[in-house]
Order: sequence, then structure tokens, then C-alpha cells
Amino acid sequence: MNTLSKILAAIKPGAIAAAIGLSFAIFGATPSQATPILGGTIFVQHTGAVIATFVDSDAAFDNLLLLASPANGDGVIFEGHVTATGTVVNLGVFSAGTELILALNNQVGGMFFSGPANRNPDDIAHAIVDYDYAPGQIFVGFEDMFGGGDFDYNDLQFTLSNAGRSSVPDGGATTAMLLGGSVVVLLFLRRFAHR
Repeated sequence: MNTLSKILAAIKPGAIAAAIGLSFAIFGATPSQATPILGGTIFVQHTGAVIATFVDSDAAFDNLLLLASPANGDGVIFEGHVTATGTVVNLGVFSAGTELILALNNQVGGMFFSGPANRNPDDIAHAIVDYDYAPGQIFVGFEDMFGGGDFDYNDLQFTLSNAGRSSVPDGGATTAMLLGGSVVVLLFLRRFAHR
């Protein structure tokens, strides 16, 4: 039996799993994230246009959707109870890695932002983001009431193309996997060096 065959025969599945798990723990990554993500941030994936498509609105208020940052000067993107399902709006051309912060104005004094809770006056996250909604699209759903309302995040719903978790599509998981593989190789080289 050649040396490579001996090494491959000695690899135990539990050791591989432990090394990969260790690499995820070191980098703070997870093999996959459940979706949708409450308070998820939205980044432009590739330099180019970002397209928004209206999905639905199930709210008492006539909610307005705006691009808070970076400002595009277009004003209202969608209006609940007015915008037709399937309406498409080009938000503009942005550089890869640009964070898009969307705002929902419920027109009765409430203005809420996508992203983490600390962006909102009630310190509650008001938008969910499903990064795996459809190929090339993410889904965003807003909650329109101070204090989180009924927490159903269906008060204004839309998709975005060319947008995602970050400008690095896998969020560091590839680095964690490479480290895990390196740890496995080092463990087994060490094991065979002591024979």
C-alpha cells in the first residue's frame, strides 16, 4: 500500500467533522444560515443596477418604501395599497459592497429602517431579509408599527436583485472551510510523523 493510500485509510470521519467544526468556531461562521434573517443587512453584490420588485402589502397603513442610504433622489419606491404587485423599479447603479439601507414610512409618524435594531427609534429590528429567496434575488419584508406591531413582517414586501448578505457572497465560510481542511491535513501529518 502506498503512503497516500495509508493516509486516506487512516482518516476518521469524526476527526474531519471536528476539524471543520473547530474552523467554524474560530471564524464565527456557520455552515449555513437559516433564512429569513431579522435585522439582516443588505449589500450590493456586483457593481451595477439594483432592481426592486413589489411583492405585496398587508397593512392598515399606506406604507411608503424609500432608499435611505445611499440616497438616490427618486423618492418613494413603492406605496402599499397603491403599487401593483410585480411593479419593478430600478434603484440605480451602485458599487459592489455598498450597503443599502431601506426605510419604511407608515405615514402616521413611524419611520423604520432595514438592518439592526439600533437604527430604529424603538430599538427593534423592523425588516426580515431572506438571502436565499430565489436565484439572483433576496426578499425583504417590513413591520410598520412602533414596538414591532404583530411581528409578521408582511406590511410591505419586495425583492431586490444584485443584493445580498455582503460583497463576499459566502460571508467567510470558504475561509473557514479552507482552515478546516488545513487543520485536518496537519493533524494527520503529525500523526504519521510520530509512527
